[in-house]
Amino acid sequence: MPHFPTLFHATLLLVLTAATAVAQNPEASRRSATIHRTVQLPSRERPPMEPLDNTVKWEETFSGTALPSGWTVLDADSSGLSDSSRVAWELVQQVDFTDTTVVPESGQSFFFSSFLNANDNYLIDEWVITPLLPVIEPGDSLHFYAGAVDERFKDSLAVWVGTAPTLDSMISGVELAYFKVDGPVGAWTRYSFSLAEFAGQRVHVGVNYYHLDGGRFGNHSDHIWLDHFILTNDSTITTGVAPAAGVPLSFRLEQNYPNPFNPATTIAFELMAPERIRLEVLDLLGRRVATLVPERRQAAGRVTVRWDGRNDNGDPMPSAVYFYRLTGERFEQTRRMILLR
Repeated sequence: MPHFPTLFHATLLLVLTAATAVAQNPEASRRSATIHRTVQLPSRERPPMEPLDNTVKWEETFSGTALPSGWTVLDADSSGLSDSSRVAWELVQQVDFTDTTVVPESGQSFFFSSFLNANDNYLIDEWVITPLLPVIEPGDSLHFYAGAVDERFKDSLAVWVGTAPTLDSMISGVELAYFKVDGPVGAWTRYSFSLAEFAGQRVHVGVNYYHLDGGRFGNHSDHIWLDHFILTNDSTITTGVAPAAGVPLSFRLEQNYPNPFNPATTIAFELMAPERIRLEVLDLLGRRVATLVPERRQAAGRVTVRWDGRNDNGDPMPSAVYFYRLTGERFEQTRRMILLR
């Protein structure tokens, strides 16, 4: 998941926003939400999820509106600088929608974020980062609960691992997953991620709410919520099913290599399951330069693709910043690369 300057998105929107805004008002079809930062929660019974059949090493639920010790919230899109009402993830105790209510999965509070928190360039880039976790052992997994409106405007989260609770550490670390969050409104789904590759280390895990085309008039994003983080140890994969040899545990678009490059570079991506995908190169205005993988059904595993710096007509492209975008049925990721002639 890239954290490149917003010129790409802002310029693209100058071309597209006028026609889109005239044709429809995307905000009108989003859910209206009323946030309760403090409220007397009623007693409730929730159908239990399948228990975690392993040893709990660390666990955190939330009881107030103040950020607990060791936790970090980052407003990486700087939306709060231009409008103090646009806050990054905040701890709330209840959110009311027209026909239902979101209450904590556990404890008395949960993290909540809204599409209205996008910055003026329609970027949403907000982080919740855990405290420094206990030393990771083989078989360790992190679990958390999340939910989203999941109607017309879909929301996705990325999960990163870094050595410090900073933006630089996270985006130079390892991206474990980027996935669409399930609904419906009021529901919670548990998501689990193996940390086995970090055995012997102490790390932070960052959950990143990221959309290039979010906000009031964007084509992505709505409302999303997080709660109840758990670190467990078990000798099996968290799903209870061992992966086939060579099948990765997440969707991942890797950084191209070399970068900067001339005349060619290699792009690699991984799929945890068969997926209909396409891989494209875009310029700074968001125009397609080259199609590296036309839309097709791709088997699970790791795929490498070479780009020779030419467009679809075979013409060499000039020195510039370009973006490569991998789009699937359930995810989309974009990264930046630099061609230097």
